[in-house]
Amino acid sequence: METTVMDKTKYLLKFAVIIAAVYFCVKYLLFIFLPFLIAYVLKLILKPIVNFCVERLRFNRKVISVILLILVSALLVSFIALFVGIITRQVRKFVTNSGYYEEKVDKLADRCCDIVEKYSGIESKEVRGYIDDGTEKLFESANESGIAYKVMNKSVDVLKVIVNGAITIFTAILAAYYMINKPKNKEEKRGTKSEEILNDARNLVYRVTKVCSAYVRTQLIIMSVTFVVCLVGFFIIGNDYAFLLAAVVGLLDSLPLIGVGTMLIPFSIGYILLGKYLKASVLLVVFGICYMFREVMEPRLMGNKIGISPLAMIVSIYAGLKLFGIIGVLLGPVVYILIGEIMSMTEDKI
Repeated sequence: METTVMDKTKYLLKFAVIIAAVYFCVKYLLFIFLPFLIAYVLKLILKPIVNFCVERLRFNRKVISVILLILVSALLVSFIALFVGIITRQVRKFVTNSGYYEEKVDKLADRCCDIVEKYSGIESKEVRGYIDDGTEKLFESANESGIAYKVMNKSVDVLKVIVNGAITIFTAILAAYYMINKPKNKEEKRGTKSEEILNDARNLVYRVTKVCSAYVRTQLIIMSVTFVVCLVGFFIIGNDYAFLLAAVVGLLDSLPLIGVGTMLIPFSIGYILLGKYLKASVLLVVFGICYMFREVMEPRLMGNKIGISPLAMIVSIYAGLKLFGIIGVLLGPVVYILIGEIMSMTEDKI
């Protein structure tokens, strides 16, 4: 059947309306409904366990729901507290020993200048002068822009984020409790039209949740393996900030076109210039393991559940970054999936 101009126009109009609606919802409504989205995910995870305990072990549904939610909350809070505590201590240690690392950087810069002099004939003092001038101008620009003041001023915003996060988690736990214990007869008692709308909404949420969970699960598994491998590598070379650096590398590994090489390769080059070839070799091996693990395991873990090409993933992340800020790195692919699912569901309805 030949596609007419009118059909193409309707399709483009539908596409534009869906994009506008999804953008509005994500931009202005997501954080309002975020606790309930978290509650829904908790319900999907915990309800089968609750049903098993009630039907097989004869536990009280409400009691076992409360126990499981408390355990999940305690584990989550403990993990966050442990992770943030270790990162904070290592950042504080790095700041305290900043003078020592300035000397290390100076030594590395001198080594680079000597190499430039050896192969180009330009005197190392002249090259070092250019580096020092550039560094001085960089710090002057930073001071003029008031970066230090802005960073200090952000402490109030961080406190607000912590308080809002605590409220969000508490609300999500309460909502999850009521979702898990909601009677079936209330779920099924609907009018014809409202039942159809509700079923469409449920199907959409289910399909999007399934795809997004596959994406998030895959990234978390790969990031966790990358973190552990890098942690071991940094411990082997005796780095005092192994946990902090491994966490940063794990985070970078989740970003397309960035990856583990963004940090590990410059570190390896630095160690080579300083003559520490064993440490450089260890980091290069770590880089190779992390890179190969992602290349081999990512397609297997995701399978065909995502349906996003590498180019589409890059475009969605870039668009998300421009539209929603840094959190758009995560929201971009989710919005792409959501738009695709809505378009698919409305194929025969518009």
